[in-house]
Amino acid sequence: MSAPHRHRDWLLGLNLLAAMLTASSLQAQSWQPLPQPTASSLPPTTSNESVGTGAIASDQPEPQGFWETAGSVVAGGLVDWRNLEPNVSGDLPWMWQVVPEGLIWRSYLAGIKEPRLSVAMVDSSQFGTIWDAMMGGRVSLLRYGTPNAYRPEGWEVQIEAAAQPRIWPTEPSAPLIATDYRVGVPIVYARGQWQFKTGYHHISSHLGDEFMELNPTVDRINYMRDSWMFALGYYYTDNLRLYGEMDYAFGVDGGAEPIEFQFGADWSPAVRGGAPFLATYVNLREELDYGGFFVVQAGWQWRGGDAMKTFRLGAQYVNGKNSQYEFYDDFEQQVGFGIWYDY
Repeated sequence: MSAPHRHRDWLLGLNLLAAMLTASSLQAQSWQPLPQPTASSLPPTTSNESVGTGAIASDQPEPQGFWETAGSVVAGGLVDWRNLEPNVSGDLPWMWQVVPEGLIWRSYLAGIKEPRLSVAMVDSSQFGTIWDAMMGGRVSLLRYGTPNAYRPEGWEVQIEAAAQPRIWPTEPSAPLIATDYRVGVPIVYARGQWQFKTGYHHISSHLGDEFMELNPTVDRINYMRDSWMFALGYYYTDNLRLYGEMDYAFGVDGGAEPIEFQFGADWSPAVRGGAPFLATYVNLREELDYGGFFVVQAGWQWRGGDAMKTFRLGAQYVNGKNSQYEFYDDFEQQVGFGIWYDY
């Protein structure tokens, strides 16, 4: 990506962030795919590689059959899809891929129950200083779709898993307060600006042994949900994703009830390198009379690689019912700092 192009995206990002933070109306922009590259736009070739209108030659053997991913026909010429701009996918061929690079569906940025690697160091109105961590991730197992790693199109089977421990660092031995566990098998589809998700996920909550020893009067509950998920995502612009999800639990325990809603917005500039980001998330559940909690995150991100992996630093604010489901009916407000990594 050229330096002037990155500079324009960076300035646009700052303007959009300022507009959202001042609650002014976001100006709608018509979604346009990035210009389709041609063979002439490829990086300069070396002495052992040449690019023409009909073939890509190199010392490396080309893959064969439907696994072929070395070159794709775009705008009338053969190009190396690994060097495409991040959101170019519409003219690439669909093919079967096992454990492909990248993801069709990504975790919600401010979804604090979503699988990723993260830690938030916050002040909680219920516990004081706590560390809310997330140890897990989301990966693609099988795809029938385009071979690009960022914003691919097609069908994909993913697997997600995570443990979300809450640590009490100000107490002796920094006891574990509780841990929520999540595992799921999403089946997703994307075409153009639209994304769809369904599948199964499980979440359960477990109180920490040391916390129970320090607080013997606390009652442990067996909060658990086995759910089918139905979600819709829409890229309003290349940088802004809107989403909504409804989960219906066919198995519940510990006070959980069947229906859960999630919705929000992720503003994450689709540029390699650094840029600001802003994300919001709302969780509403039937057992709380359709109350829940609200999350907002803002800060700085770095994106890189073919899959545009994202590392973020920033502020986090949470308000509403407790996001640790052992205490799901308690009110909690959090203010603090977070580190998040999505791969």
